[in-house]
Amino acid sequence: MTRLYRLATHLASATGFLTRLPIPARLQSDPPVGARAAWAYPLAATIAVFLPALILVLFIELGAGALLSALLAISTSLLVTGGLHEDGLADAADGLFGGQTREAALEIMKDSCTGAYGTLAIVVSVTLRATALAMLVPLGAKNAALLFIAAAAAGRTAMVCQWCASPPAKSDGVAVTLGRPAIRDALWAVALCIILVGLFRLSQVLLCLHSLPRSLWPRPVLASRFLSPAVLAVIQATPLGQPFRSVRPFSSSPLSFSPETRYPIRLDVRGRIGSACPPVVLDKGSD
Repeated sequence: MTRLYRLATHLASATGFLTRLPIPARLQSDPPVGARAAWAYPLAATIAVFLPALILVLFIELGAGALLSALLAISTSLLVTGGLHEDGLADAADGLFGGQTREAALEIMKDSCTGAYGTLAIVVSVTLRATALAMLVPLGAKNAALLFIAAAAAGRTAMVCQWCASPPAKSDGVAVTLGRPAIRDALWAVALCIILVGLFRLSQVLLCLHSLPRSLWPRPVLASRFLSPAVLAVIQATPLGQPFRSVRPFSSSPLSFSPETRYPIRLDVRGRIGSACPPVVLDKGSD
């Protein structure tokens, strides 16, 4: 088995566990990979939320409201994952709030029926996620979709870390069947999550830069103000970063406007982006 094929098998195993997406038979391992595929959970989460993110952008572009689009995106994600996380949330809520002892809580969690606590937990969870996603839509549909995917990757990474740090609650559960991730796999999951979130952040910056007038594109020093403080600090530390050492990042997020807006924008002396206005004006004054 080549290394590339093994990595693909791990990714397929993680995707098959976290979603209901069909997995090619040639990528299904025997015996199952189990916890060894935990490193790929952030990437599997990205695959799982890609379609819901497209649904969000599509309905926003069609003129649907932010809350309706967010609810449709969340509903699509529930279909893709088969309600896996919601089922676990409901079981945990019923057991933790309904069981008086550890044994009673585990017995309630094992029951396939959902009680009042579990139902309320699902309702509250879906409502909060849809509302939070709808609040991101004013930043731009594409930005909201990227943040949606990044949150999914971060959430599955947190699941891997908790899975690695905590022993199974009982001796015959799914966690025992899958095994326990090694610390190395958990660290790889964290590293992969950081890389994915960084790529999503870079995509957001590029979307913002793309909405700027073309006359500003050749100005790397001005454009560098859109970078995060950490990235700008790295550039300033390099031998070629001398022109950038007097540049300070934006005091407010460059994502506070819609990247879909194709109108000229106004940049004040501190780099804040204002509302659409006639041709770009750089106000005079001290920075």
